[in-house]
Amino acid sequence: MRLISLRLNDFRNYEQEEVFWHPRLNVISGSNAQGKTNLLEAVSYLGLAASFRDAPDHELIRWQKELFFIEGEAESLSGSLLISAAYNREKRKNWKINGQTKDKYNDIFGNFHTVTFSPEDLYLVKSGPEARRRFLNREMVQLYPDFCSLLTRYGKVLRQRNALLKENSFSAGELAPWDEQLADLGSRLILRRHETILRLEPLAEQAHRFLSAGAEELSLSYATLAAPQKLTRMRLEDLKDFFTAELARLAAAERLRGTTLAGPHRDDLLVRIDGREARSFASQGQQRTAVLSLKLAELSLAENVRGETPVLLLDDVMSELDPERRRQLLGLILGRAQTFITGTEIEFDPAEGKKFLVEAGKIREQI
Repeated sequence: MRLISLRLNDFRNYEQEEVFWHPRLNVISGSNAQGKTNLLEAVSYLGLAASFRDAPDHELIRWQKELFFIEGEAESLSGSLLISAAYNREKRKNWKINGQTKDKYNDIFGNFHTVTFSPEDLYLVKSGPEARRRFLNREMVQLYPDFCSLLTRYGKVLRQRNALLKENSFSAGELAPWDEQLADLGSRLILRRHETILRLEPLAEQAHRFLSAGAEELSLSYATLAAPQKLTRMRLEDLKDFFTAELARLAAAERLRGTTLAGPHRDDLLVRIDGREARSFASQGQQRTAVLSLKLAELSLAENVRGETPVLLLDDVMSELDPERRRQLLGLILGRAQTFITGTEIEFDPAEGKKFLVEAGKIREQI
């Protein structure tokens, strides 16, 4: 997977820019608040249909303008791609892929796959379970576009069930249809996530061992309704029965609190270093290396599942690494994935990449 060119109109602080990228390495430099991160955000938007910084779409429109427009020309194993995205202040989003309008996220995800790592990604380890669920969901919708539909359907059932739980009075019979749907969709979600984590863990462990020069061992596990060992042996029907029993066990507490207390919306991806939970015991440097290992594992997992490497976006990451880990990281990615790096001076062979300077929303290639 590689991005050939990018065109921006009124996106963030960019008025009208077009840039042609190197297929291997693109280094983007410039002072703070000039638009370097905004540029990576635009690239990522073509695949995620959302800001990797979790900014709402209306914040991506240039000040006092009515809409933004992004267009990217890319190449993948399936052929050439021309992807465009537009959004206006009336909250209308328009997506086209190779000239065809796409109205559903299922049709957008999976076409242009990116993996992004920024300093804010430390939340993956430091924050609560919601951040790690979001990490899993974003990766899985790019790997498996049908997963988006499953997430959406589960979310709708969960909202309906919670709305009923918040009412002053309801009968068990009224709740039963929602219980059945929640257990079915939730069990499917859990098994899909469990399978993905099983595939992700050895890849993350391998990357972490390399980045830490063998000094640390990373492990991942899935905290959900059932222990991972049980999940591995469970069929879908077994897990649905287990889920239904959990809902029955928690019925009184749910009625009291007015919310659903069991299901994949409460799950967590546990990250441990040398057997200790990284969130509580790891230093900031160890947490950063753990997150970077997860991101590199995303690359490998995509290679295994989709047969090609996503585009890698590294936002102001190199300055946070010591020289040895910086060298190790470059050794892992150069020549493997088309890579965009902001915020650092990197020495490289001009035949291996391009360097760009960003100043006040203007992009200039440096020769």
